[in-house]
Amino acid sequence: MFNQDGYSNAQKPEENSQDLYGLIFKHFDDPVFIADGYLKLIETNPAGCGLLGYGPEEIQGMDFMDLIHPQDHFLLEFSNIKEPGGKKSKAYRVRLLKKDGTAVNSKLFFDVYQDDLVTVSCRQFSNINSSDYFNQYANLKDPFRTSIDALPLWISCIDTTGKYFFANRHYSNTFKIPLENIIGHYYKEFFPAGLYEKHKKLAEECMGRGATVTFEDESDFGNGFKPCLYGIYTPLFDEDNAVFGMSVAVFDISERKELELRVKKASADLKESEAKFRALVENSVCGIGISSANKIIYANDTLMKMYGYDDFKEFSSRDLIDYLTPESKNYLKNWRDKKRLGEKVPKEFEVEIIHTDKSVKTLLITVSELKIKNETFYESAFIDITEIKKSEERIKEIAGRYECIVAASGQIAYDYNVITGEISWGSTIEKILGYSLAEISYGFNQWSALLHPDDKAETLKKLSESETECSLFDTEYRLKHKNGYYVWVRDRGFFLPDGSGKAVRQLGMIEDITARKNAMEAIIQAREQAESAGMAKSLFIANMSHEIRTPMNGILGFANLLSSSGLTPRQNEFNNIIKTSCEHLLGLVDDILDFSKIEANKLKLEASPFDIRTVLDNSIKTISAQAELKKLKIETFVDERINYLINGDEHRIRQILVNLLTNSVKFTFSGKIGVKISQVSLIEGISTFSLTVYDTGIGIPGEKIGEIFEMFHQLDESSTKRHGGSGIGLSIVKGLADLMGATISVESEIQKGSSFTVTLHCGVVYK
Repeated sequence: MFNQDGYSNAQKPEENSQDLYGLIFKHFDDPVFIADGYLKLIETNPAGCGLLGYGPEEIQGMDFMDLIHPQDHFLLEFSNIKEPGGKKSKAYRVRLLKKDGTAVNSKLFFDVYQDDLVTVSCRQFSNINSSDYFNQYANLKDPFRTSIDALPLWISCIDTTGKYFFANRHYSNTFKIPLENIIGHYYKEFFPAGLYEKHKKLAEECMGRGATVTFEDESDFGNGFKPCLYGIYTPLFDEDNAVFGMSVAVFDISERKELELRVKKASADLKESEAKFRALVENSVCGIGISSANKIIYANDTLMKMYGYDDFKEFSSRDLIDYLTPESKNYLKNWRDKKRLGEKVPKEFEVEIIHTDKSVKTLLITVSELKIKNETFYESAFIDITEIKKSEERIKEIAGRYECIVAASGQIAYDYNVITGEISWGSTIEKILGYSLAEISYGFNQWSALLHPDDKAETLKKLSESETECSLFDTEYRLKHKNGYYVWVRDRGFFLPDGSGKAVRQLGMIEDITARKNAMEAIIQAREQAESAGMAKSLFIANMSHEIRTPMNGILGFANLLSSSGLTPRQNEFNNIIKTSCEHLLGLVDDILDFSKIEANKLKLEASPFDIRTVLDNSIKTISAQAELKKLKIETFVDERINYLINGDEHRIRQILVNLLTNSVKFTFSGKIGVKISQVSLIEGISTFSLTVYDTGIGIPGEKIGEIFEMFHQLDESSTKRHGGSGIGLSIVKGLADLMGATISVESEIQKGSSFTVTLHCGVVYK
């Protein structure tokens, strides 16, 4: 009746033996509980009452699950016990709760006799976690322990309370936690809250059902480590088939998942529809055909067009051999005869066909044999090489592809046997290094001896790393020519591994890059010279600007003194012309200096809050005198939404406005000029606003708009004579705008005027 060592399951007692079984029940040394189908206790023997500290009347009617520690409930799975034909007995390791609240480590044996009768017998343990089942994992010795530690996956074991009693070295190294700080600790201590709750459910499912549980997902360990993992949770059973813990094996499948996603995407793309597959074949650059004997059973559009047909029925009405020239018919007949006799025949060969327009075409055919239901078919790929055959160079390339490709590339092909140190060199080595194949046949040591002393250590280091990783070796170094000088080369070669992953062979190409290296050196020298010339030019302009400014300031100063010395009107007019010319020349010097700084990327921007309205007023004052002389009306508009200060380079923004206004006054003879400042957007403290300067001047031809920002540019030579100016004002505007990250747009119509709009982005400061 009781499922313990030395006992076996019995059938429900007969009526005439009730007293005998009752006597055994009461005097049995191990605790025994009898419950109904809902696990309500019907009767408990004295050993059970004594174990838990309850009287017979107290314990009767209690829910047996209330006697089990709440944390162990997940271990009891009764559904498979009660299923018809299912297992009738099962053991569980749990903690029973005594009346005083303490817990007793126990193994319970459940026996089901009917849907409404369950017996539970109990065996006590002093400590579940100290059983031999745990110790056998904790005390693994070499070499088994070493093997497990070396595995590139995380292996660990926990008991039913979530405490580690085993972990391999890879687990410890990955999470940077010493093994002694893992064993005996709960996995809850190491897992982030969200990850712990997820894996707690998986662990309870595994140990509760007593079945393997797998998972696959991305796990976030909260330290930047987010691998994609595949895990297997496997329950651990004792000799009575009771779960005492579980083993955990987890694989990092991040790379595999990425590959699967790529494969899945590629597969989905290819399998999107049968029509797509057919389209790929039908539109292939190669002709594709399938034949049985001489009969064509399939041909794509490309193949039919090679022969000059559009209709497959018409194309397949003749045997393939009927399209061949007499010479090709004989070749194909001999090819088939040899194949029939089992002789080796080429899979790729050339034939000549007669096109429907009576022309002869040369086709390169690759033939593959297919066996379907004991019937032989031939799948052939056709490439029209008619034009290639007309070229002698192409003929040589097809006849000897490898040698021709290597020779045409001017590179040295090599095959390096890592095990023996032998190197097989291509014939082009004599052209690059001067050695014949016989002179350069001593392998790795000879190659190493040819390395330039300054390159040797680094080159051998990179070669060793590539060999270890079986990766691409790609580097540049110098090799000694037979005549004693050194040749710069680029060496690219793949290492090929054996079955164990060890590199055994390297295939590669060595390219002579001496000319490129010399060219690069020349470029570097030219660039340095250009930079020196640019610095000299900038220094010259700065010095000349200073030298010109000094006498001009002197002339301007004396002109001002003359103004107050009682000049006649005629003399005063001449003096004013001198002052105006000096001021104009000083402005021109400033423009040239600014342009030089912009061109040399030496102009530095400053940022400080300013009022755009003040900048506008000062700019208008600068050109108002010229505008009044021409009787031009001046209009200004500032968007009322710009109620803040602009944080930017006030001087350079004013310079843009003044140059645009000066340009408008210069080319406008009647009507008006104007400035419009508008807010485009205001987002997160950044104002995007536009400065638009417009006029009713002579306008710009559409085909010339792209040229006006070039240095010293005028629309034509007569323009310079009529309107004056150096032609660098708009160049400075463009340079300043680019420096500020601004954009410029131009709209113009001949004899109706022009409009220049500069759009800037600046921070704002509220007043």
